[in-house]
Parts: sequence; structure tokens; C-alpha cells
Amino acid sequence: MLALKSLLATIALALAVVQVVLALWLYQKLPLAGSAPKPIRMTHRIVGAIAVGCKLPVAIHCAIAYGVQLGSPRVLVHSIAGCCFYGAFLAKVLLVHTKRLPGWALPVAGGTLAVLLAVLWYTSAEWYYFTFPH
Repeated sequence: MLALKSLLATIALALAVVQVVLALWLYQKLPLAGSAPKPIRMTHRIVGAIAVGCKLPVAIHCAIAYGVQLGSPRVLVHSIAGCCFYGAFLAKVLLVHTKRLPGWALPVAGGTLAVLLAVLWYTSAEWYYFTFPH
């Protein structure tokens, strides 16, 4: 189970990197990239949905099998980041559908999700790949 969860988390992290690049392109923050063509917006959404689809079975297993644990600093950070990730995800989904918000709100929400996903990966998959005895 740990191998599968680590693989799905790694795929989700890679897709999050793609998400960040696509978002930077959409907001015209990539040097020399110019304006993003219209299909990039839909690609951004599809990649995000696939990333969440990879992360959801991992989160469900973690919540059911382990819950929130406070045993070690790594597990504590992982538990808190996991709870915050899905709260931030819900906030981002609500922000996407809100028309009256400051221009910085959606990028901050997306960036927060990417950082939380990186923390989750580092405290789980990275630990499994490089520390856990196989």
C-alpha cells in the first residue's frame, strides 16, 4: 500500500508542477512565453482534476487507516498539512466560482495548494523512497 500511495503522491506532485507552470502562463508570468492560447485554461483544469484524482485515494486511505497522528514530527506535519490541503482545495474551488475577488486571491490559493502538496509529498513519499526500509 505504501508503494502505491507514494507513486500516486509523486504523480500528483508532478502534475502540480505542471499546474503551476500553466497558471504562470495564464497570468503571463512566464518570460518569453507570451499569451496563453485558449486551450491552456481547460488543460489547467483537466490537469488539476487528474492531480486531485490521484491524491484522493491516498487521502481516503490515510484518513481511514491512520487518522490524525501526533507521534513524530514528520507524521505531525504530514497530518496537519493533509487537513490544510483539503481545506485549501475547497477554498480554491469556491474562489474559482467567485466573480468579485482581488486579482491575487486565486494565485495565492493555487500556490498554497502546490506548497501543501509538496509538504505532503516530502513527509510521505520522499520518506518512503529514501528512508523507509524496503
